[in-house]
This record gives sequence, structure tokens and C-alpha cells, in this order.
Amino acid sequence: MKKLIPLLLSFLLIGCASDTEQKGLDAIAALYQGKATYSKSFHSSLGEETIKSFNITVMDSERIDTLSPGMTSALIATLAYDNFSEEERESYTQVNVSLFNSKKDSAGFTFPTPLLHNLLVKRKTFNEFSNWTLNGEFQKIDGLKNNDAIPQEIGEIIQNSLATTEESYGKLIAFEPYGIGKVQDSIGELYQYQGYFVFQSNKRKPYFVVVDSKPDDERLVGFKIF
Repeated sequence: MKKLIPLLLSFLLIGCASDTEQKGLDAIAALYQGKATYSKSFHSSLGEETIKSFNITVMDSERIDTLSPGMTSALIATLAYDNFSEEERESYTQVNVSLFNSKKDSAGFTFPTPLLHNLLVKRKTFNEFSNWTLNGEFQKIDGLKNNDAIPQEIGEIIQNSLATTEESYGKLIAFEPYGIGKVQDSIGELYQYQGYFVFQSNKRKPYFVVVDSKPDDERLVGFKIF
């Protein structure tokens, strides 16, 4: 009987980032005010799926020190995927993220591209919630919500809360995302998109927007502005 020897191939691919890949790295470096570098790797084993990875390392970022690594890395991977070309989205099977804080402690996370696709689609709800709050289009926010999860009207509540905050910190001038996480409640698994509202006084107030994780359901099921 012949002994079967599994064939295992693993390569670190060296080359320049494409324009779309570099755009994602630049966006990550700008958001976290640090350094974002990359590599690509290829792993193949006989009888198993070939894995092609885009690997991101983020360091020299004070923000990394103060944020949850798991939630930060999820947004980093999503930002990279967002900027991939259609060909790159189909080619890569996962995005790996390595974070190094100021003490050189490290944390690593892996995100399959189907998950990143889902996170990207549902991030639209976070962006619309944030933009409409920023632009004072509060009536539109009620159109985002799952009425079973949030039966009351929320646009006016957000408007009144923001008016009170602006009395203390000046006008709302921007929003900054900083993380994505998974949470669990009676509804099931949810995605929590986290960000800061930025005011004229440079005060940054955290907030989050929660969306159901089920495919084809992008409705808002929760939010909080701290």
C-alpha cells in the first residue's frame, strides 16, 4: 500500500499593494493615526480550500492603546475590504489583522471575507444614522429602525438630546467610526457599530448603532449616545 503524503504549500507573497489596497491602508492609517502595513500570503493543502490572505499590521497608534482590539480589528478589516476591487474581493478568502500597542503587546484576528461583506453591507445603517444626525435630518432616522425592536419614534429624541449636548460642547461637526463588535440579546446575534460624535470644542462623545446580523436585514434594532 502506498503511503499518502499530504501536499502542503504556504507562501508569503511579496509585491506592491494595488491602488485599491493602498487606499484602504491609507484610510486605516488616517483613522487610527498610526502606521498600517501589509503582506499577502497563500496557503494550500491537498483536499482543503486554498486560503489567500491579506494581512494588515497597525502600530504606532495611540488610539489602539485605548480601544478594544477585537472591535478595532473588525473595523480595520472591513475598511480594507471596502476598498478592494471586485476581483480582490473574490480572490482573498480572509483578512488578518495584527495590532501592536505602545508596549509592543500584540493581538491578532482573522476575518473571512463573507463576514466582511455582511459587515460592510450593514455598515450603511451606521453611516446613514450618523450622517442624518450630523446634518440635522432627524426625521429620516425613524425610517431605519425595526419597529418591533424600537416601537417609539426616535428622531425627535435624538434631536432634543443633541441640542442639549451642543449647548455644552458647541455644534456637532463630524463623526468618526472606531470599531465593530458582535453582541447577543433576546433577538439573537447583533452587530454593534461604534463611533464618536465630534463637537466644535473638540469634545468626542461615543455612540453605537446596533443592526441585526441576519442576511438581508439592515434595520436598526438599537442605539445609544453616551
